[in-house]
Amino acid sequence: MKKLKWNTNKSDEIYNTSGWGAPYFSIKRKGDVVVHPRGKPTRYFSLKTLVDQIIERSIQPPFLLRFNDILIHRLSCISEAFANAIKEFDYTGKHSVIYPIKVNQQKHVVDQIVKYNLKNSNGLEAGSKPELLAILALSQKQDMPIICNGYKDEEYFEIALMGTKIGKAVFPVIEKFSEFETLVTVSKRMDVKPQFGVRIKLSATGSGRWQKSGGFRSKFGLTINELVRGVEKLKKHNLLDGFKLLHFHQGSQITDISTLKRSLKEAARVYSELIKLDVPLEILDVGGGLGVDYNGTATNHDSSANYDLQEYANDVVFQIKEICDETNVACPTIYTECGRAVAAHHSVLIFEALGYSGYDRSKLPEKLKKNSPKPLRELLEIRKALQREKQSTKVMEHYHDAISNFQESQNLFGLGYMNIRERGMAEDFYFSSLKRCMTILKQDEEYQDEVKDLEKILSDTYFGNFSVFQSLPDHWAIEQQFPIMPIHKLNEEPTASAIIADITCDSDGKIDLFIGPKKGNATIRLHPLDDKEEYYIGAFLVGAYQETLGDLHNLFGDTNAVHVRTDNKGQPVIDAIVRGDTVKEVLSYVQYDVDDLLDLMHQQVEKAVHAKQISFKESGKLLKFYETAIEGYTYLEDWVTRGEL
Repeated sequence: MKKLKWNTNKSDEIYNTSGWGAPYFSIKRKGDVVVHPRGKPTRYFSLKTLVDQIIERSIQPPFLLRFNDILIHRLSCISEAFANAIKEFDYTGKHSVIYPIKVNQQKHVVDQIVKYNLKNSNGLEAGSKPELLAILALSQKQDMPIICNGYKDEEYFEIALMGTKIGKAVFPVIEKFSEFETLVTVSKRMDVKPQFGVRIKLSATGSGRWQKSGGFRSKFGLTINELVRGVEKLKKHNLLDGFKLLHFHQGSQITDISTLKRSLKEAARVYSELIKLDVPLEILDVGGGLGVDYNGTATNHDSSANYDLQEYANDVVFQIKEICDETNVACPTIYTECGRAVAAHHSVLIFEALGYSGYDRSKLPEKLKKNSPKPLRELLEIRKALQREKQSTKVMEHYHDAISNFQESQNLFGLGYMNIRERGMAEDFYFSSLKRCMTILKQDEEYQDEVKDLEKILSDTYFGNFSVFQSLPDHWAIEQQFPIMPIHKLNEEPTASAIIADITCDSDGKIDLFIGPKKGNATIRLHPLDDKEEYYIGAFLVGAYQETLGDLHNLFGDTNAVHVRTDNKGQPVIDAIVRGDTVKEVLSYVQYDVDDLLDLMHQQVEKAVHAKQISFKESGKLLKFYETAIEGYTYLEDWVTRGEL
């Protein structure tokens, strides 16, 4: 049968771009990933072309691309989904999108959201004093809701009530019972009549990796008994009229919609019962949790979600309305804090593959010396037999024989009965045989488990110019799967099975879990590297949490970041460039004085000149090189990789 020519449809199947990427990313016929910044199929631009243009501006990879239009489109999509649900179910309340800035606190990101919020009823959420101080200054619109979560001392309440005093719609949320007393004390001292919320612990738990954020053992929130006692305390101090908001949170990335339904019913019931206790509630804040389908499988896997945005909005609105109708309570305004669903899609990490290591593809010998060890001769015969074999059952026999003979070769080498050259040939014959086994078994559905094992054994390691710890910390810490794929050459077959290693010296600095069905794939398909052409890989949907969670492992700092908007024709325009950390900056983070380092280096170079180890001219070049490097990017740069000095 004639082998069909490779095309972009096959690449889409491998990387599932149409699953996780819609409506913002797709593959076009020329083989490039394209960006649809406003989610429109007919408006797009090539990601590879944009990357080339950025590099021409002397912005070195790795860099983070932030697409402003995608960020705003996500906000509008969430608002639109709830507007549809409110209309469908005749819901009499309203809805607001509250963006928790902990998801991505970068000022340019928050600025874009604040600018969008000027035109609607959306708001912001702070989880700490620094976040609240930033939000108070940035939110120029007086009625923009500001939700204050997290543990609070008196100063935190003072900052929140300062916002209330100057006319802002600030809602400090009581997370533990003792905060009732703090609120009473601070509000009296400042002579402010506060409006506030209370977070409750529900019996229902969430689903997915963060399900422990909900339920009785959750970190934040009041029990129902504490809530009732709190109402009595508020009545005593004449503050009950400020209790406007009820809050609950069932965890980030809720994977199963059924768990959310249970939580909503319980929370709506609590809301209705509080109304009966004369609590003047107006808002039900359902927290975050709207899942992002990172792997594009639409399942309840930790990196997916078995529902879409509209189903989420429908269930939130319907469940609350059902309880309110049943109890004859007015429908509340609904707040959602779906920060992950707002921010994840808008950022893409771009890095270059620097090289690879893996299975030796050089030509192997066809003959051996007669006195060669028996296991080595057996491995050669197995390799020859596999060149002719096509039946899966026979291939499996050869597979097992290859394992047995290779193990015997290792034993002989350990005992001194096989020399190092023979041991090297044994490895070559063994891995060559496994490669042939994998090629044949791939065609047989019955042996796909064996194929996956072989892919792990035979996978190449592609080295990328980035740090997992800095840019993809959730992959390292909790095995979060992110969509990762080459951004070009997708009209060519990717023949290498690989994992991706970063440039840190840590063995954990690698990506060895990729999107796929069930628990994901241990390898990714990539193209053979070409010395004449750069090969760029993108890690997508990284806009939520990854930036501020990143650390300085090996002193690799923040990457360059490029903010991109589109013009009226849908073409990209560089809106802002945020330079990544320099070596000088990251050294200062760990208390190195760069001037001291320069002085010490100068002294050592002068000693070398005095000892006639280097010339005066060489000393100048060395010091200039040192000074330039210390002011440069923490990642590999072109002038370094070319060896220029």
